[in-house]
Amino acid sequence: MRYLCGILLFCSVFGTFATAQSSGRISGTVIDSSGAAVGGADVELTLAGGQKPLLTSKTSAEGIYNLIGVRPAEYDLSVAAPGFVKATLRKVTVDTARETDVPPIKLQLAILAQSVEVTGEAQGVDVANAEVSNTVSMDQIKNLPILDRDVLGILQTQAGVASNVNSATVINGLRTSYSNMTLDGVNIQDNYLRDNALDYTPNKLRVGQVRQVTLITSNPNAAASGGATEAAFATPSGGNEVHGELFWFNRNNHFAANDWFNNQAGIGRPFLNQNQFGGDIGGPIRKDKLFYYASYEAIRAHQQQPQDFAILTADARNGIFTYNSGGVTRKVDVLKLRNLTGVDPVMASLLAQTPGADKINSSTVGDGRNYSGYRFNQRGNELLDNITGKMDYNLSPRHAVSGTYAHNRDNSDRPDTSNNFGVVPAVTDPTHADLAAASWRWTPTATLTNEVRGGFNLTYGYFNNSQGNVPNIITGTLFTDPVNEFQTQGRTTNTYNLSDDAAWQHGRHYVQFGFHYQHIGVESYDRAGVIPTFSLAMGSGQSPLTRRELTGISSTDLATANALLATLGGYVDGYNQTLNVTSRNSGYVN
Repeated sequence: MRYLCGILLFCSVFGTFATAQSSGRISGTVIDSSGAAVGGADVELTLAGGQKPLLTSKTSAEGIYNLIGVRPAEYDLSVAAPGFVKATLRKVTVDTARETDVPPIKLQLAILAQSVEVTGEAQGVDVANAEVSNTVSMDQIKNLPILDRDVLGILQTQAGVASNVNSATVINGLRTSYSNMTLDGVNIQDNYLRDNALDYTPNKLRVGQVRQVTLITSNPNAAASGGATEAAFATPSGGNEVHGELFWFNRNNHFAANDWFNNQAGIGRPFLNQNQFGGDIGGPIRKDKLFYYASYEAIRAHQQQPQDFAILTADARNGIFTYNSGGVTRKVDVLKLRNLTGVDPVMASLLAQTPGADKINSSTVGDGRNYSGYRFNQRGNELLDNITGKMDYNLSPRHAVSGTYAHNRDNSDRPDTSNNFGVVPAVTDPTHADLAAASWRWTPTATLTNEVRGGFNLTYGYFNNSQGNVPNIITGTLFTDPVNEFQTQGRTTNTYNLSDDAAWQHGRHYVQFGFHYQHIGVESYDRAGVIPTFSLAMGSGQSPLTRRELTGISSTDLATANALLATLGGYVDGYNQTLNVTSRNSGYVN
């Protein structure tokens, strides 16, 4: 009782009773040949092929046993009682964050047999709770055609999970922010932006870092770590045998066809040469006692992405607008219509930074008469490194500790947020994540188990703009602005988790209790809006072109003519800037 009181006191000091768990659980019953319960039987859990038990327990008077804090693996479950033959159930699979309900184990009298072994794999049917969940194992993961070995794609293979190119992955139609994602019990979501909580994690997990994933889609039990649904990933552990692998994959454009629009524009195939390589190894340092696992995985993707930007034709650059009226092509100088002697100097400097009219090669942008498309291949490289290490130490059947460290480095080009005309995009995205997780399972008595688990995930994601601090941004131009509109921003997000999960078997009653604590600290910065932004248009108070001045012009062409006039004349229709208040009396400052 003093052990139970101590655990209850530990839980009450640190928080409320709301448990959290990422390891597995086993429950079942022991009966004799007549179906009567066998109380006081010794239950031992041993790694498959092992000799020494990692966890022990005793059945209650009703023949019930429960084991918690079991790391995901394959085990042999042995039951022995005075007067009965020892029974062993082989290949009991324990999954992450799930309860394995073992079928009743039937003991035979000692006079009838010497030993009983069930060698078939035990697949427990979950009848212990109302949780709806499924686990995808490492073998299944490695046999699935996962693009770039990104394990988040596994979630989309499960029932109740939906995703398409126009929306984020959702579970049972719930908002993605309702879902929780963990690795060894530590939250690995982007806790700054959770709108795509099931499609992105700063840790960017790969196959070598994951042994299995359990997806809880409905009715998570009290041991879940929060959220209406949960995706619980577990790192691999070493076993009593040494296992390892090396791999290398290459994808390139050598035999690929060119993009259809690239062919139309007369430019070459986007370059692609991606190498993905690495390896992992795991095994015992001391059999049945101390195990290790280590993995390394890297991506070196050198690639390009087609961009299609708008540039002005030769006439339009000088203010000559071209349109059709009744089958007749007409040209008019929109600058002279407003008594302008030439292009505004600020706009002329911007226009000089864009490719000349001789570079027009695409018809997918513009009207083809005044502005059209400039298509080119822009760099979109990605350099990624994943390092994972894990140690498991079974001091005795009463004590077991485990520790995990995972490091991720991902440096990517972002052509999707760049509007500069250079081959190298203006925006790059360095991302970094360091995760550490540790657990201690303590079994003071055969009917009482406690597991303490904690860790942190330290991440940053920066979006750097190589153009630096430009004086202003101009929008509404008829050509693509060479000054990148996406400005420098980023955040550091640190997540800390601590949980305690205890279980007590008393007669027919099984009580599970504990707490879960999570702290998220975010520091962010964002230059969006800080730089003055001027929008161009022939708006209120301006003098827009009218149909009277452009004979027979259509509404669409008239709008384009006014856009050209606003662009070359530098007509400002709006101004926007984000200002700050630095003190009570500072007023608005830059």
